Amino acid sequence: MYKIKEIADMLSVNQIKVVEAMVLYKDILEPYIIKEKRITFITEQGLKEFKKIIYKDSIDYLEADYEIDDEDDLIFKNIWKKKELLKDEIEKVKKHISELDAIIINKSREIKNYHQSFADDKINY
Repeated sequence: MYKIKEIADMLSVNQIKVVEAMVLYKDILEPYIIKEKRITFITEQGLKEFKKIIYKDSIDYLEADYEIDDEDDLIFKNIWKKKELLKDEIEKVKKHISELDAIIINKSREIKNYHQSFADDKINY
């Protein structure tokens, strides 16, 4: 069993983040929290749940210094890698769209200039 400070140290976060997770995810974490003489302890399974909760939106999860010890962690790691790859692909697509937008703007200017010069030629005749 671990104290809140130990959990925070193991996960490289501050104690406030651990307490916030305990409040926000009370339904999930409550079975793994034990209070003895005004000291809060978290079980081993609770530590695993904290890892999932605290690192769910963070790349730190993949860089944390511990071994993958159950199938859920492995699944999470694979999903995270796929998510990061998709984010990279989305950024490439966004960049390409921006480049195409610039080309369209330039072509629109060229067309406008062509129309203007055509109109000017028509007036001169």
